[in-house]
Amino acid sequence: MSTASQERDTVRKQIALEQDSLVWQWYLLRYFDELPATLWPRHGRRLAREALESIPTDSPFWSYEAWSPVGASNLMYRIARRLKGQELLSAYVRRVIEKHPDPDVRAQFLYHGLYYAANEGDEKTKWLYYSMLQDSHADTRQAEGARRDFDRDRQLQTGNPVPQFSFVSFDDPTVTITNADLQGQVYLLDFWGTWCAPCIREMPYLEEAYDRYSDSGFEILSVAFLDDPEDIEQFREDRYPMPWLHTRVAREDDSSIRDLFEITSFPRPILVDEDGIILAIDDELRDGKLLDVVGAAYEGAR
Repeated sequence: MSTASQERDTVRKQIALEQDSLVWQWYLLRYFDELPATLWPRHGRRLAREALESIPTDSPFWSYEAWSPVGASNLMYRIARRLKGQELLSAYVRRVIEKHPDPDVRAQFLYHGLYYAANEGDEKTKWLYYSMLQDSHADTRQAEGARRDFDRDRQLQTGNPVPQFSFVSFDDPTVTITNADLQGQVYLLDFWGTWCAPCIREMPYLEEAYDRYSDSGFEILSVAFLDDPEDIEQFREDRYPMPWLHTRVAREDDSSIRDLFEITSFPRPILVDEDGIILAIDDELRDGKLLDVVGAAYEGAR
């Protein structure tokens, strides 16, 4: 048995045997927060339901999780992945937003609830949570992220022109890559980093899309943040070759590029059509959706 599997079984036994309510809550949250999702067995679904049915919505442990600006919302995402039905999840999120005394917790649950409602097509709840974030938590990272993705006047959204850019090629510093250079072809701007686990999870989809559509003119420009050149070189040698265009954002340019492309988290994929118009962005392109969207772009052009 692997060390990780032993750790999972140890925590599960502690959950089953623990009599103290607060310690039990702690063990249960640790199960979802610290163990890799690939190690969660079938009873992870039962424990997810148990967490939402038994952990008080005003639990102090949510404040502990909210010390990280994404801790509570990420933990809820992990729990949500194990649930078969979503009614319990929606009700729990709503009660935390209503009852928890910690504004950081409420902001993170509003953020989670907003994106869940958007994915489910629940426009009423989406805009309710968006308004609550902007009204009561306007200066938070969560409100900023929500504005980036949902503000009706934002620059970076489907149907708008992509911002003008000019990047130095990572593979040939004598070459610059601009939006004008890529005009006339469908391309993906892939804002990423070798340190970013969600970015790396997207790599197989990027490689498949490139393999399938590069002969038709599809291009990818990967824009690395917070990486030294050797980090990128090592990653492409050891993990994924990424046989497309690359650039690296220097530390002194980090803030300006984030502002230009309204980046608050990674990865940030932006798909652009032949005329420089944004076709799709963010979650519309993740978890394998990129293949379908790129495919539709080429089928529509025929």
